Amino acid sequence: MREVREVLDNNESTLRHLCLGASLTRPHSWDDAFEASVIRDLLQLHLVDTRISHLVLTRLMHASQLRSLTLHGALEDANAAAVVFGTDHIVDGEHTLFPMLEDIRFVMVEHDDDINLHRAVTRFARNRPRLRRLDLGSCQLDLLLSILPTLTQLRVFRLRAAFLSEQAVCALMKTLPADMTAIHLAATSSARPLVRSLYQCMSGKR
Repeated sequence: MREVREVLDNNESTLRHLCLGASLTRPHSWDDAFEASVIRDLLQLHLVDTRISHLVLTRLMHASQLRSLTLHGALEDANAAAVVFGTDHIVDGEHTLFPMLEDIRFVMVEHDDDINLHRAVTRFARNRPRLRRLDLGSCQLDLLLSILPTLTQLRVFRLRAAFLSEQAVCALMKTLPADMTAIHLAATSSARPLVRSLYQCMSGKR
């Protein structure tokens, strides 16, 4: 995909929003594209339905101005990805990794049960006062419940789960900030209709 690198290099002075996608069923790599120096100046990056290598993640760590980040697809090395997200620390009240983030979407189709990865990503998302939109795919609910109270400006939230009980829905509603704009819950199965559970939980919250 040398032509992608050429486009990035030719537009280095103006390019701030980049979206790359490739079917997971096709061999592909963005490694060469992410060697471009423009990566560090991006404000928005969306990798969709694609394989994400360790090189891509390590190069991405230099994009300190990112406001919006989507990582959707499959990781080349989930353990290495957990290490990358684990490098984030808070210094003088600011995150060292992507401190300006307002929008995070992290959806990995081959790592639903990787607790180590999800634990690293939720720690990375924790205590971000600028964050307004959050989608961590099928991340375990207990991990999400531990960070949602720290996201005081969150307005849009999405969750996918294999099963949601009424108790889980109520716990989620109690944890989310009061001024939500959009909530998207999807479950393969639930103890009772989600709409009814949501209505009752939100009525009780009021």
